[in-house]
Amino acid sequence: MKFEAVLSELAELWGIEIPTESDAIEITDNQESLWVLEFPHQSDLFTLYTPLHVTVDRYKMSDWLSLNMQRDLLGSCWIGLNNKELCLGVSLPKDKFDHNELNNIFENMHLIKDKVHALDDCNENVHIDLALINVKFM
Repeated sequence: MKFEAVLSELAELWGIEIPTESDAIEITDNQESLWVLEFPHQSDLFTLYTPLHVTVDRYKMSDWLSLNMQRDLLGSCWIGLNNKELCLGVSLPKDKFDHNELNNIFENMHLIKDKVHALDDCNENVHIDLALINVKFM
């Protein structure tokens, strides 16, 4: 199924307009979170990301980026930088998903984002490591 058709079906499911003419769209969900969906027409991949709104100094940045090795926390998602702001994202093939699966990706990313925020809220001075994640999220 063409990705544009998947987006049209997702728009119908959500009751919103999703323009498919551009290569990227911004969506603000009902929790006021911004999501950016990039789907360049010349690419086989789409990327979905959302700002984490986590304040991180340069000394803690490597700790946050090292979370990318924690597949049990992030699954297929990643944490990256976009204009010096931490973001949670995922990049996947366009032709492998229908609108229900894409909706599930959004929902799963919401859950992961909540876990990452809980990790940030637990103690801003704590070193982020797998032991902390296991204690916090088992």
